[in-house]
Amino acid sequence: MGELASKAQAEERRHGERRRRSDRRSGRLLFGSMRAASWPEQQTQFITRYFFVLIAFAYFNFSASSRPAVMPLAVINLFYGAYVLFNTWGYFDAKRHIDSPGRFRLALWVDILALAMAVVNDPYQTPPSLIAYILVVLGNGMRYGMSLFIEAIAGSLVGALIALAVRHFVLGNALSPGVLFLFLFFAVILGYAYILVRRNELTRSQLEHHSLTDALTGLTNRRGLFELSLPMFQCLRAAKDERVAVMFCDLDKFKAINDNLGHAVGDRVLKQLGEILRSVVRASDIAARYGGDEFVLVLNNTTVDQAEVIGRRIQARIASWAAENGMDCSATIALAEAPTHGEELSELLSCADQALYQSKQTRGPGGVQRVQRPSAA
Repeated sequence: MGELASKAQAEERRHGERRRRSDRRSGRLLFGSMRAASWPEQQTQFITRYFFVLIAFAYFNFSASSRPAVMPLAVINLFYGAYVLFNTWGYFDAKRHIDSPGRFRLALWVDILALAMAVVNDPYQTPPSLIAYILVVLGNGMRYGMSLFIEAIAGSLVGALIALAVRHFVLGNALSPGVLFLFLFFAVILGYAYILVRRNELTRSQLEHHSLTDALTGLTNRRGLFELSLPMFQCLRAAKDERVAVMFCDLDKFKAINDNLGHAVGDRVLKQLGEILRSVVRASDIAARYGGDEFVLVLNNTTVDQAEVIGRRIQARIASWAAENGMDCSATIALAEAPTHGEELSELLSCADQALYQSKQTRGPGGVQRVQRPSAA
């Protein structure tokens, strides 16, 4: 390790910072199954809403057919004026907080309401405005993941049915074959869109999983380590009483195993260590292969004292497995804690890497070394 390891850590930190800046620009953070859209995508959506209001205003105020079917024109204009104000608020809120699941969902239902108003008051017996619900589904659902996509489909179908029912009972007209056909066409298009988007989401999820997973051990890879741990450290800054422990684990004598027993046996050892690490982490933790025979655990809501207990358990399991299989291997572990030793994963890894090197130099393989607390200024 030493100087080369320190340089590698510095380079990884620069890469991590670039990824974080990219995440802020692209909005690729996850909220359960909801995905945030990039700022350019959201800008396009806001502009599309303004364009929709412009069309609605022209449609109801300058229609050559007749006046609005149900409500007074002044009420419709007032409603769409309020819709413009809402869209403007959403635009400036998105500039400050690009990733806001609450705003995404609220905007979806306001869009559904705005279109229901258009369908109810459409002056034509077969309201062509019904088709605009497809834009609501595609514009909201396809940008933000499957959860909002399904919600957009359900909300649009319900909104369209309610709007048509209001027209039927207020106007007293029987539903024409044209209206029924239009609604059926609308429902078929939404069903087909769901099939396509679902397939694309599954493909995207599989590609993302493979891009963040180490093929040999099944653990998170280095890229995934930095990307998946980012929200954890962001939450840590907001909750000052919480702690995140980082464990740097280096497999001792691994080179000798590869040289003397072959790479197939070495791969078997790495896979076994991956299974051991998976067995000690929770769903909220991250177990990653950092590279070669180096592994990292990021333990959420865990102090360095608790992490040491986990580290000793890992060492005991490695020793037990090695003895059963006639292997001469162990693990040296270094422990760091956020925010005590830093607020960024790259800082903690750099500190842990140095502590690991010192432990091997002074104690030999198989130790557990804590990063020293920074001295008071």
